[in-house]
Amino acid sequence: MKLVETTGLITKEIKYGDTSRIITIITPDLGKISAITNKSKSGKGKNFSSLQLFSYYKFVLFKGSEKGLYHINEADIIESFKPIRDDLMAIIYASYFSDVANSISVENVDRTDFLRLILNIFYALSKGGDYDKIKTVFEWKTAFLEGYTPDVEKCSGCGLDSICFFDLGKGECFCKDCGKAYAGTAQVNRDIVEGIRYIRDAEFSKMLSFELNPKAIEYMNSLSEIYLKMHLEHEFKTLEYLKKMK
Repeated sequence: MKLVETTGLITKEIKYGDTSRIITIITPDLGKISAITNKSKSGKGKNFSSLQLFSYYKFVLFKGSEKGLYHINEADIIESFKPIRDDLMAIIYASYFSDVANSISVENVDRTDFLRLILNIFYALSKGGDYDKIKTVFEWKTAFLEGYTPDVEKCSGCGLDSICFFDLGKGECFCKDCGKAYAGTAQVNRDIVEGIRYIRDAEFSKMLSFELNPKAIEYMNSLSEIYLKMHLEHEFKTLEYLKKMK
């Protein structure tokens, strides 16, 4: 197979034998791929032991067979996101985001938009700030990119634009009167609805540029967590660990 050039974010690594690792990379054009990094015990050959988890690289890859692993021929760092690896809580959040990325990505499926999302999220993580805000933006935006965009424009029952209840399972919202007929809906106010709308419509570089009070962010964060988990139908061990560590 000919050499392939791409960029990608390393989202997982596991030890493979004494001298090798298998790394998971989210790329824009190849989707999620696995690549082996190795160095012979004699010291011959290329050494990619410095490849870092949660870092973004330009890669030159090759694959010996259609079903085999990629091998790394060249790797040049684009962005290391080093501050993430220097902060325990940032590592925990990045691990959860990477877990989500790995669960929704497959090989040979375009991940251009999602890669842009997670790179912006990792940039925000590396700068510190409100981790819960970063998390809720990531969860909502991921849900939208995966096709699970709720109708937060009007009541799904009568069409009024006064929204008071949110059905997380169906992705529908209801006014005060219509919502009474639906058990299990979450109460929402105008700030929460406007926040969800903003994240939905914002460019990746501006998706964190909104202001809500800490209590609203906390509640919005709890909604996005449930919403994403319900629609992806996946339990994330990294999320449970994050909640224990907060």
